[in-house]
Amino acid sequence: IGATRPRLEAHPYQPTSMDFGPTHRVDCRQVFHQETPMILAIAGPRAALNPNLIVRIGTRVRTALGSI
Repeated sequence: IGATRPRLEAHPYQPTSMDFGPTHRVDCRQVFHQETPMILAIAGPRAALNPNLIVRIGTRVRTALGSI
């Protein structure tokens, strides 16, 4: 029997996008995995992110446009 995925719940009070700079805007959704806050980053038109990438808040993300 395979392990089930942890349930992720969107926080209703967080913005649906985040600005990393003048040319980097990434749509994201605030999610919580147990007690560890994470960002589920969704690729935007100018940010070449893996649409399934989950990163911890504060982590520098490397994209085709450079670190954000």
